[in-house]
Amino acid sequence: MPLNFEDLYKVAEGLICAKKYEEASAIYIILLKIKPDMASLWHGLANCLERQGNVEGSKRAYENALKYHLIEDNKSSSLWAGWAAMKLGRVEMAYSLFKKFVEIEPEYAYGWISLAAAASKLKKFKEAEEARVLYRKIQNTRPYKRRECEGREMLLSVMNEADGVLKIFIENMVNEIRCNEK
Repeated sequence: MPLNFEDLYKVAEGLICAKKYEEASAIYIILLKIKPDMASLWHGLANCLERQGNVEGSKRAYENALKYHLIEDNKSSSLWAGWAAMKLGRVEMAYSLFKKFVEIEPEYAYGWISLAAAASKLKKFKEAEEARVLYRKIQNTRPYKRRECEGREMLLSVMNEADGVLKIFIENMVNEIRCNEK
């Protein structure tokens, strides 16, 4: 059975977690042809391009990610808009967006470490340390999986739905990912 849009998006996200940036960027480009105003696609592409050393391409993609994250304005938009702003050097904007996010989602550890990063850049060291303490507290109670393992799980979750060359591609990617977590 062919994969639907959401499944293919999950493949791209899984690849990015697994640090397969070239492969992920190819899928993001395809998905952007279908949904050119989807913030998370631009954000994923920006991340891939940045990791591949394409500074100008990643900057353009982060600009689009920021624009569409702000338009979407869903629960996680302020976190990801904040990171797009950080990547573009708009630290004050990122700081404000991260503050907004931790008010909405105070139990999400990544929000606190994001706020700590922006606060540190703005020399708000006391606030940065307080945010790091909250991050560690949450992280100790609910640790993250290694990103590679998370990516492998995403790929495995759609692999059996794929067919043909796409299934072979996903299987090959899964087999390349080293994950010692169970």
